[in-house]
Amino acid sequence: MKIKFNIPERYLLLQILPSEGNFATMSLIENFQEILYPTEQEVKEYAIKMEDTVIKWNEKAIEEKEFELSDSMLEFILDIFKKQSDDNKLNFRYYMIYKKISNG
Repeated sequence: MKIKFNIPERYLLLQILPSEGNFATMSLIENFQEILYPTEQEVKEYAIKMEDTVIKWNEKAIEEKEFELSDSMLEFILDIFKKQSDDNKLNFRYYMIYKKISNG
């Protein structure tokens, strides 16, 4: 499925990914990282930098870029959002990304 994300959304998606799992989980995480991490060109274009523990970017970073997510990637990330919701740990920023993905 093709879906558009901006830089802040991409970082939020990367943050929600688990740090542990089985081989299938690690493979999906690797796919997300390959797709969503900003390229060197994007780092320059959006002036992405780390200040203390906060990632910052310029106003152009809200421009969306289209990405192709496989069915297994979509199922994986939607399951993560559902688990957060079931645990009452879903924040509004994640909810908005969930809506974007689930409404595709």
